[in-house]
Amino acid sequence: MIVQSKPGRKTLVLTDFDGTITRGDTLSRYLLFAVPVHRLIAGLAASVFRISVMLLRRRYTTENAKEAVLASFLKGEAERLLRMKGEQFCRKKLPGMLRDSVCSKLKTLHDNGASVVIVTASPDIWVLPYAQSEGYALISTRLQFLEGRFTGRLAAPNCRGQEKANRIVTSILLEEFDHIIAIGNSEGDREMLALAHEAIMV
Repeated sequence: MIVQSKPGRKTLVLTDFDGTITRGDTLSRYLLFAVPVHRLIAGLAASVFRISVMLLRRRYTTENAKEAVLASFLKGEAERLLRMKGEQFCRKKLPGMLRDSVCSKLKTLHDNGASVVIVTASPDIWVLPYAQSEGYALISTRLQFLEGRFTGRLAAPNCRGQEKANRIVTSILLEEFDHIIAIGNSEGDREMLALAHEAIMV
């Protein structure tokens, strides 16, 4: 279990990341920060081609599209480098993207004893440093690495929609908590919101 309940009244907060804790998407911002200009141009062309082929073959899914984009820009990169760039991104770029009202609410809940878990489709390489800095747990999409390099594939299903709910119920003993709050901002959060006693749409 990634989260254990605390003494006293036990509150669990499940929160989305992109568009909820942040204003907007972090994937594109991370790529702009971490990828050299020449590879950005090549990656853009490659991702457009791969997604076009998916559409023509009627094989387009959100998960396939995410893999195509990540592979186009980052395939073959060292895990160590991607995680180092993730830490730098959190220090230099993420603060300007944070939604102050949600961050303040989460901090207050956490300071009052709630267990806070970020549940996100974004890969852990740039979300984990933020979660750790705030004392929050993390459930996220994970990249697949082989011999220390990104294969261009996801290590597990994209953590969105029903997969968010699946990952939550297999990682957390929900029955241990007296009150569950879920915070999200899109259709991809609805299954997570359905697990909560109190659901908040940003």
